[in-house]
Amino acid sequence: MFQTQVIESGPLRIEVVPELGGKIISIRDQRNGYEWLWSADREAALFANDPNDAFEDSMMTGIDECIPTVAPCEVGGSPLADHGEAWSKPWEVLPQDPGGPERIAMRVELCAGALVFSRSLQVEGDTVLLDYALQNPTDAEVPVLWCIHPLFTLTPRTRLRIPRLAGCLGEVEAAVGMPLEDGQEVAFPDLSPGLSFDGASFPEGSCTKLFYPLDAQRGQTVEASMEEPGVGVLTMAFEAGEWLNTLGIWLDRGGWQGYQHLAIEPTNAPYGRLSDAIAHAPRDDVFLQPQEEKRWQLRLRVEAN
Repeated sequence: MFQTQVIESGPLRIEVVPELGGKIISIRDQRNGYEWLWSADREAALFANDPNDAFEDSMMTGIDECIPTVAPCEVGGSPLADHGEAWSKPWEVLPQDPGGPERIAMRVELCAGALVFSRSLQVEGDTVLLDYALQNPTDAEVPVLWCIHPLFTLTPRTRLRIPRLAGCLGEVEAAVGMPLEDGQEVAFPDLSPGLSFDGASFPEGSCTKLFYPLDAQRGQTVEASMEEPGVGVLTMAFEAGEWLNTLGIWLDRGGWQGYQHLAIEPTNAPYGRLSDAIAHAPRDDVFLQPQEEKRWQLRLRVEAN
C-alpha cells in the first residue's frame, strides 16, 4: 500500500503520493465534484515503476515532474530514462513548519546526488501553490531539463486560453493525424485553417506537442486557462523569465495510445531531450553552476461556474 497525503481547502481536495514520484493524483473541485486531472484508469490500484521503465508503462495519471530530461537520451555516456528520474523514485517527505500553513513538502536526490529537487504544495482557497527549488550541491556544473507534466482531463468542449501568447509563433515538435509537420512554425491559438486549441477542433485520432518561446513575456505573468463549459476554469500561472523561458503544450485526442488529455508544461528549454538542449539551447538556460540554486513557483487556480 502507498500512503496518499491529502490537503483540503473549502473548494479543493488535493491528493499526493510521495512514494510514487511525488505524483499529484487528484485535484477535485468539491463545489461540483469535477476532477481536473486525467487518468487512464481511475479505478486501478496504485503501483510503482522501476527507474528504467517506459513512462507509458506507469499509472498514466495526474501530475508528474520530468527531470533531468523528458525524452530518453544519453548525456556524457550515461543513459537518461524516459521522462527523467523523478517520476519513478520515492520522495522524502519533509516536516511541517511549526505554526506555518498546512503543506506537503518533499525532496528527491537525482543524478547520483548531483541534483536535489524539492517541491512544496499548499492550498489557499481556490488556488494550489507549487513552490520549487533545484540545487546543484556539487563542485561541477550540471545540465538539467525540467518540465511539469500535468495530464488534464480533455473533452470536446475544452478550450485553451493563453492571452499573452496570442499571435506568437511556436514550433511543432511532433504531430499525428493533423496537417502539421515537425519543425513547422505555428501561431497561437490558430495553428492552421480550422485548427485551433480546443477539444472540438482537433480531429479524433490526432495529437501534437508544441513549444512556444516566452522571450517577449519575460518578467510578466503568463496565465494558461483551460475552460470546461458548464464546469469551470483551471488556470496555471507563472512568471516567465530566464528559467521558465518556454511553454510546452501537449494535446492528445486519441493520437497517442487512444488517450484524451491536455498538458500545459512550462520548461527551461524548448526540447524534449536533455542532449538536444545541451547542443542547441543557451548554456545558461540548461546548466546549473556549482552550488547554484533555482527557485520558482506555479499557481493553479480553479474557478467553478
